Amino acid sequence: MHTSQKEGEMEEEHLKWHQRIVNEVLTILEATNLYLNIDKCEFEQPHINFLEVHIENNQLKMEDTKIKKVRD
Repeated sequence: MHTSQKEGEMEEEHLKWHQRIVNEVLTILEATNLYLNIDKCEFEQPHINFLEVHIENNQLKMEDTKIKKVRD
């Protein structure tokens, strides 16, 4: 099996896991009469910005501009 096939399969498995967890959370919220503002929700994003650190492909990455400020 080629590496790209393994990576694709891993991404598909991760997406299925993500969807299952989101479904569980939404079910719990509904059961407890709690709701989300759908306009503020984003699902299945390839990366997120969290406290100026990006989480992308299961790796933490800081913006280049932030690294430059620290370095300089």
